[in-house]
Amino acid sequence: MENTAIQDFVIASLSGDANTTQQAQLQEWLSASAHNRSLYEDIKRIWEIPVAVFDQEEGWDALMEQVRPVSRRWWWLKVAAVLIPLLMAYWFYHSTVPQWHTYIASGELKDSLLLPDGSRVYLKPGTVLNYNNLREIKLQNGEAFFKVVKNEKRTFLIRAGNATVKVLGTSFNIRRTPICTDVTVWDGKVSLAGKRSAVILTMGNMGIVDQYTGKAYKKEGNYEYRCGWASNELAFNNQPLKLVLDELSDHYHVQLKTADTTTLKRKVTIRFSEMPLADALAILSETMDIRIVTGRK
Repeated sequence: MENTAIQDFVIASLSGDANTTQQAQLQEWLSASAHNRSLYEDIKRIWEIPVAVFDQEEGWDALMEQVRPVSRRWWWLKVAAVLIPLLMAYWFYHSTVPQWHTYIASGELKDSLLLPDGSRVYLKPGTVLNYNNLREIKLQNGEAFFKVVKNEKRTFLIRAGNATVKVLGTSFNIRRTPICTDVTVWDGKVSLAGKRSAVILTMGNMGIVDQYTGKAYKKEGNYEYRCGWASNELAFNNQPLKLVLDELSDHYHVQLKTADTTTLKRKVTIRFSEMPLADALAILSETMDIRIVTGRK
């Protein structure tokens, strides 16, 4: 049988357009040899794989142009040359469709989650977020600290209400409340955008997006300490002593006070890196020349 006839009835059979004569030719050809039957099954399996956004008529017209001039020996290679790109397009389509997952933080103090791209997120209890395999996050509520691995080819994206955070690789804290979303940068650079404006944040900066107006703005001052609950590094840059004591109280889960309340407005620049409470208080007491008492929170 001629190659073109073989091509015609195989294609017609797979597309459901075979007439009575072609159906008879197909059966005769299949009965002729095991090789013919095996070849037909291979073509059928590829034909039955669903391919996204594929025009059947145009695709088979292109296939006919490829297979008509060649001998039976090379026909299957030409078929593969046309179908393989289609299968690759199908694989690419499904590999890039986001697969969303939901994570709810548990535990008394904090939880952690390793994301598909290798980034790490620390979450306060009750925080809820959605994530996918394309470096996209939806923060539904709560507070989280992200350590994002660098990827020049794909931006890391977080949406929290009206706020959108974009980074390539950095560490930062984000908190969503019914009123606003705030972002504090530990290191690197972060883009924070609302519906009406956007700001660029660097180390120690805090940006806020109003959930009602969608306006984004940068808050004056250094807010590194806001990341301490996750990074275990409490860094205070020219902050009032009262704020330092409050943050240490929250971090170590104790109540800290000083008898001399006049010192509470004095500014402090100090850093505690993964330090036991006793050592932190000893350093602070000596630096400020004060006596700090502890109690149950």
